[in-house]
Amino acid sequence: MHSGSRTKKSKDRNDDESRHADPGAGSDAEIEAARNADSPNPRILIVEDVASLREALRMYLEFYGYTVASAGSFDDALESASKRPPDVAVCDRQLGEERDGIDVARALQRLHGAQLVFVSATSMSELRAQTTDLDVTAYLKKPVLPRRIAAAVRLATGNQGVRS
Repeated sequence: MHSGSRTKKSKDRNDDESRHADPGAGSDAEIEAARNADSPNPRILIVEDVASLREALRMYLEFYGYTVASAGSFDDALESASKRPPDVAVCDRQLGEERDGIDVARALQRLHGAQLVFVSATSMSELRAQTTDLDVTAYLKKPVLPRRIAAAVRLATGNQGVRS
């Protein structure tokens, strides 16, 4: 179960763009500071159907000290989360199956209170419109640099650092 230390994102900002901070604004120094901070390792679940992308992102986030699990489908994601509930889910929008990343995100947030980061090659405005019922920390357009994803994860954990 998750601790109650997370703060809710403000829902009353002026527009949809300002609702979400730019996770790419984090400098390399900020990422390094997060890597070296002394705090528990947040659990991250990567949901991406392309195995090479999933593996690369898993290794990148593990390098920064996160505890990372990965899944390539809706069913795999829910099975993984049932064993080890994630603090943050990084979800690809399209999973190449009937149930997509939005379905995964809804289930993970409802069942486990996971914070959400979406990564997608599809229209961001369409994705935002389809996820208004979710508390999403960041929407990132593919292709995206791994350090932007790491910054979004850090933002989703409330700037909680990881052990080096």
